[in-house]
Amino acid sequence: MRYITKATPIRVMAVNQNSYLKKKGIRSSDSIQAIIEWRMPNKTIFTQTLLLNWIDPNSTTAMSDQNFKFIGTQGRLESDQKNRGMRVIEEKKYIEDINPDFCRTLGTTPGKVNWSGYGIESITTFLKDIKMISKNKKYIKKLEDERPSFKEAIYSTAVLEAANYSLSNNSIWKKIKF
Repeated sequence: MRYITKATPIRVMAVNQNSYLKKKGIRSSDSIQAIIEWRMPNKTIFTQTLLLNWIDPNSTTAMSDQNFKFIGTQGRLESDQKNRGMRVIEEKKYIEDINPDFCRTLGTTPGKVNWSGYGIESITTFLKDIKMISKNKKYIKKLEDERPSFKEAIYSTAVLEAANYSLSNNSIWKKIKF
């Protein structure tokens, strides 16, 4: 959320359910719901709702089923990890279904295989960045504006800590201070 919007988290409230895993002797929540309030650089405030669940039937078609919907005033972005797809819906534009595939092989020349997809490209981009930094052709400060960074992890860490605090304190709202 932070990377897409440049917003800053203000406060978090979380609730959980503890039933199934507790009966199995596992000290973890079955599911957690968190509401995060964010402030945009222009001072507009919006909320994000996270629905997290660790319980899934053994008959599911995937080991994990991760998805998100980013809903805005004039459009939305939907990502479906299980089906490897993304949908962009914008006002006054056509719906765009993007399926970037984590990794796929492309045979171009007999006996030669090329790899493509967001899994391979994220790794090769990282390695190319390191190479360019070592040759002083790219600078970390510039990359911080172009890529998610360790510096930005402070925001997600603060949200996680606030959600954990909320869960441990009867689901109260926890303000986040930077």
